[in-house]
This record gives sequence, structure tokens and C-alpha cells, in this order.
Amino acid sequence: MLTINESIDFINRILEISNVEEKLKQNRYELLCSMMKTYVNLEPFQNLILLATKTEDRHCPTFEEIQRDVFSRVGGLCYNHNVFFKYLLDSLGYQAHFISCDIRYPRNHIAIVVKEVIRPGDVYYVDVGCGYLLEQPISMQFDECSDIYHQGFFQCQFVRKNGIVQRIQTVTKFRPVLPNEIIRDKKWYVFSEMTLDARELSYFADSMGKVFTVKGPQALSPFLDSLRLVHKNKGKFVAVRNTSFFFENDNDELVETKMLSKSDVVQCVEKYFPQISGAAVAGLDNLELEFDCK
Repeated sequence: MLTINESIDFINRILEISNVEEKLKQNRYELLCSMMKTYVNLEPFQNLILLATKTEDRHCPTFEEIQRDVFSRVGGLCYNHNVFFKYLLDSLGYQAHFISCDIRYPRNHIAIVVKEVIRPGDVYYVDVGCGYLLEQPISMQFDECSDIYHQGFFQCQFVRKNGIVQRIQTVTKFRPVLPNEIIRDKKWYVFSEMTLDARELSYFADSMGKVFTVKGPQALSPFLDSLRLVHKNKGKFVAVRNTSFFFENDNDELVETKMLSKSDVVQCVEKYFPQISGAAVAGLDNLELEFDCK
């Protein structure tokens, strides 16, 4: 999908990482870490472009569309990001494959597993397409529980249970948690569940098609009925969730500010997500937002 020259151009010009071929020879793990961290700090997780698209034109994007949007730093949903990043890794010689994850709905999240990065037999979970940004590969070499990873305002851990790997996280104000998801003294919840089985991209055709096109009771995600924009600004989490603006302060605390009008949302997008601000008005016109004007 990507030639080695296209990948090196992206890494050099967009990620601003130089000497890629030399770093591949010296330390493949460190290069993977650098690419992940830089990528999630540059490429927004967002559904604004999707919301701005006419209903009859919505579709699961082709790789050509994904490549165009990632090279222009428009970003997108998990499918956009992780499909691009997997093929980027392929072109560099990493042993990468897709895996399927469930986030409240079946098969509605696509992620990546990379094998033999440092030594034979090692396995790493890679996800550059999630609203809860992971800046590093996560080792899957554990019996029951992984280490706890601190990602700014939240912590996450991976737990192996009856052949399923759960991604669990600390409860935060960014995402409402359902009662059946709560574990560990109401401080943690199950964010997603997955197996590490390798999947072809065609495996996701039906479920991802629904993510990009289906609203209502048959929907497999909230992304056609609500607004999500997530980004790193100077290394700190910045996000829009419907009418709320979130930012991570210097103490790694998540601060929420309520926006009072559609104009406030547009101005927020223009300030923190300028590369997609042209879609703001059309996207918001296709969405019913309830503002608290008290």
C-alpha cells in the first residue's frame, strides 16, 4: 500500500524524524516509539470531516483517501489512523497485523499488533487511532496483567481474561462510563476488549462500513450523532466532545469548559484544529448540539 520511499517521505517531512533507514538498523523499537509519539501529537482523532460529508456520500474511506488525509494532517477515526500506520510499518519491514477490538459494540475498533520488534517472540499492541491517546507500544508479554501505563490525565492497563485481552482505564470526565463497565472500586472501567488474532482488512468491511454510514439503533459507534476532536497541543491533551472543551493542565488534570454556542465550537476548532476548521460549519449543521445557556 505504501512504498518505502512514500513512508520515508512521510516520516521525514511530516513526523520530522530523520535517518530512518539507519535507525531501523540500530534500534527498531526506539524508532517505533518515536513514530507513535510524534504521530499522535500531530494527527487528530476526529469525526468532523465525516459529519460534514453529505449522508449519501459517506463511506468507509479508501486507502488513497486515508493517505491523502494523513499526509495533510487531517487525521480521522481509528480506521484512518491504524490502517495507514500498519501499512507504514509494513513498508519499513515490521511484522505488523490488524486486530479487532470491541468498544461497546462488536468489531468497531481496528488496532495493530507488531511482533519481533526487539527479539523473537515479542508482541506489542500499537494503537494510534483512539481518542484516549497512547504514545507508546504496549508489550503483550504478560500472564494476567500488564504494567500500568500513565498517559497524562489517565492510566491504563491490559488484562488477560479467558482468552480475551481487556484494556482497562481510570474513570475520567472525558467519557461517560456505563454501570456494567465499572471495576476496581469504581475507579477503573473496561474500555475495550480484543483478541490478538491476525485479521485481514476485509474482516472489517461490514463493521467499519456501519461506523461510517449507519446512525440510530443499528449504529456501531457514536460518531454520526456526536462530535469528537482529540489532539495534543504542546504535548498536552486537548479535545472537544460535543459542547465541552477539555484540556490537560500542567498537573496532568483534565479541565472541562462548557461552550455556549455553535460559534464557540467553531472558534475552538479554528484555534486548536485549524487544518480541519473548513469543515466546522458544515459538520455542526449536520449535528444537533444542546447548549447549556444558563
